[in-house]
Amino acid sequence: QEVAHHEALLEQRLAAAARETAEATAADRRVHEVELAQLRQVTEATLSAKDRQHAEQVKRLEALHREQCAAYGVLQQQGGALSKLATDVGRTAEGLVVLREKMEQDLWKTVLKGEAAMLEKEGALNEVQAQREKLWAEREALVAAMRSELDAEQQRMAAAWRSGRTEWEAMQAEHNELRSQLAQRAVEIDALQQRVVAEMAGGGGPPPGGGPPR
Repeated sequence: QEVAHHEALLEQRLAAAARETAEATAADRRVHEVELAQLRQVTEATLSAKDRQHAEQVKRLEALHREQCAAYGVLQQQGGALSKLATDVGRTAEGLVVLREKMEQDLWKTVLKGEAAMLEKEGALNEVQAQREKLWAEREALVAAMRSELDAEQQRMAAAWRSGRTEWEAMQAEHNELRSQLAQRAVEIDALQQRVVAEMAGGGGPPPGGGPPR
């Protein structure tokens, strides 16, 4: 009964440990999923802001370019400094190209940083999962060792019980034999007393030798 009780307690602890491990893993996964969702929202918001900023700068540069083109047209019509205006227009176009390349680089940097952060979060989640699986394996090994010890203890208790039962049966047999011998002695003593009484009653006294016959 004690071994069965220990086994029941062990099974309850294993079930509780399994539930705790599953709940902890689910909680960690939910936390990491929330963090990944928040990081994804921040990345999307950053990209959207970069896109809006880029669009606004492009619009401003386009408006400036249109103004410069209009001025160039006016100067052309008026016969002004055509070469200077053409140079300014070319510089404006080059600046627009450089700005666009820079904004694209910044945008890619932001995207790569967001992806790196997401990968880092996923790696941390995988590491936590691996650690929990390792702890579960160690717990399983410990449970197996405890069961082994419990089985060995059960076998030792069974052997001790068999040995004690054998000794008890031997003592019972010895006791019964002793009781049988005592009963036999009592019968012999009773018969000897009756014979002595009969001899004393028939001879008027004890026989020579000072005692009852042996």
